[in-house]
Amino acid sequence: MLSIVSSNLKKSNLSGLNIPKRFLEVFVHDKEGNKHAIEFEEGDTLFEAVENAGHSFIPGSCNGGIACGECVVFVPEGQMENVSELEEDEKDCMEATGTSHPSARLACGLILDEDSEGIEFKLK
Repeated sequence: MLSIVSSNLKKSNLSGLNIPKRFLEVFVHDKEGNKHAIEFEEGDTLFEAVENAGHSFIPGSCNGGIACGECVVFVPEGQMENVSELEEDEKDCMEATGTSHPSARLACGLILDEDSEGIEFKLK
């Protein structure tokens, strides 16, 4: 019997089976310039991942509902193809709040997957 030992594996129950989930990692630089390693599961938004990690440095009066436009992050140059596409509701929210930088995204609309691993996001 094989045993898997890793700090970035989490057990999940899928139809009665215990299947390890692999956590991935991104980094977020807060407004003071501090770099935070953030573990996430595929499908989490960046906002959810930061909150799940116990941090509250990403603003968001709508609690990640793609409504307030406060959780602006910048995606590093050359990394836009490694994050989810900008959906219409996120685009509308960004336009309504005057956010137009080409590398800007809302943390609550940015869905993370394995292609996002290792990216260093910066808060606006």
